[in-house]
Amino acid sequence: MSPRGGRPPGASDARERILTAARELFAQKGFQQTSLRAIATEAGVDVALISHYFDNKRGLFVAALEAEPPVDLLLV
Repeated sequence: MSPRGGRPPGASDARERILTAARELFAQKGFQQTSLRAIATEAGVDVALISHYFDNKRGLFVAALEAEPPVDLLLV
C-alpha cells in the first residue's frame, strides 16, 4: 500500500509560519526584493500555500502588516 499524499492529518501552523517568515524577510529586504519562494523556503512550506492562504504577494504583505503586534510592543 502506498503512502497517502497531500496534507497530513491534524491542525497545521503553516499560515502562521508563512506570516512569520514574511514579516522577517520583508523587514530585512523590503517588498520588492523578497520573493515568495524565499518566504516559502524560510517557512518550510510549498510556495503554492502562499497563494492558497493569501492570493498573492501583495495579499501576504497586507496580512503581515495587519497581524497583531508582538506582546512586548504592547507593554511600552
